[in-house]
Amino acid sequence: MTQNTKSPWKRIFVFLLLLLIAVGAYFAYANRYTIQNWWLARDYRPDNKILALEEHIRLTDAGLLVFHSTHPTISTGAAFRTGCAAVTHTESGHVVGCYTSEHRIHLFDVTDPRISGIVEVTAVHEMLHAVWQQTPDNRELSKWLLDYYENHASEQLRTRMEVYADLPQAEFTNELHSVLGTEVADLPAELEEHYAQYIVDRSAIVAIFDRYHAVFTTIQEEAAQLEAEMRQLRETVELERGQFETRVQMYNSAVQEFNERNRNYGFATNPEEFYRISDQYRAQREQLLQTRSEIQAKIDHYEQLRLRLVQLSETSQELNNLLDSNLSNL
Repeated sequence: MTQNTKSPWKRIFVFLLLLLIAVGAYFAYANRYTIQNWWLARDYRPDNKILALEEHIRLTDAGLLVFHSTHPTISTGAAFRTGCAAVTHTESGHVVGCYTSEHRIHLFDVTDPRISGIVEVTAVHEMLHAVWQQTPDNRELSKWLLDYYENHASEQLRTRMEVYADLPQAEFTNELHSVLGTEVADLPAELEEHYAQYIVDRSAIVAIFDRYHAVFTTIQEEAAQLEAEMRQLRETVELERGQFETRVQMYNSAVQEFNERNRNYGFATNPEEFYRISDQYRAQREQLLQTRSEIQAKIDHYEQLRLRLVQLSETSQELNNLLDSNLSNL
């Protein structure tokens, strides 16, 4: 009797134990990346550069855990190139950050105040790549991202994403996930909620991006305006100079005939005509000199525009060099 009485309790205990194990296993599986990130981040100690960066990007606890789990570094030269050596770079231009298959984030140290913030935005961009890699079922998220891109993307965003056009859709969506999260304001609620899991104030990240991106776009826009103005000015000068040279030839020919007539005493009986025609040619000469001055002023203005364009080109090259890790030997 005693054994039969205890037997149901044993079965209940075994059942509860198995249930607890099953629930624990499910919890561990469902939160495997959080557990993994905690384990990876446990011995990471951010240096002063990373700490300063984190103050600007303001990640949530979840975002900071993902970020720390990648052991992010900020470096230059060979150290950065080595860290990102195995990464396939699909973007045109220079790479200032990478997320590797070893779950590591490497950031290029850009310190020029003109483009301050580029490291911070790149850090969030790469952190979102890590988030994407740790989202095993991202079909719904992919649907949200692609729906926004296909139906609401600005021309600027479409141009931005052209560098990824040849990627498979999954990789394209991965890049879109990072670009939207750091560069585009006012996303649909479901996307804002997604990003809010990792970023405290996403609008601040977009504002940083807009600020340093404007440095490049302002140069590009001014250069385009200068080129258009120079093209129009060159056409105008060429046309006016051709017309001016024709007028000069006609003037010289007419004056030559006038002088020849005067040498042959053609005005001996009519000096009034001589002075009248002489005054006309003198006035024409003044007009020609004025026209030449106006053309020269346009040529001088063209040269000023050209020098400004050269200056912009040098500034653009200088900024690009700052982002070129291959030029850094530190």
